[in-house]
Parts: sequence; structure tokens; C-alpha cells
Amino acid sequence: MKLRTIDVFEDMRQLLVFAMSTSQIICEQPVVKCRRLLKNALLLAL
Repeated sequence: MKLRTIDVFEDMRQLLVFAMSTSQIICEQPVVKCRRLLKNALLLAL
């Protein structure tokens, strides 16, 4: 089964934009926590 890399990267980019916009709303906390949240979101997506 061949992985379509372009689709994956496009999905990742959209997820990143989504995670960043939501984490800004959710976290009025330090940036570190937002980064951790974003990292967790990315790990969940993989």
C-alpha cells in the first residue's frame, strides 16, 4: 500500500492550523503548555 505523502502533509498542515487556533483560544496559559497541547494533538493524529 502506497502512502500518499502530499495528502498526509496537507492534513498535517490543516491540523496544525486548527490546533494552533484552538490552543490560542483554550490556553491563556504560558506558551509552553500550548506547545505541549499542540504536540499532543499531533501525536494523537499520527
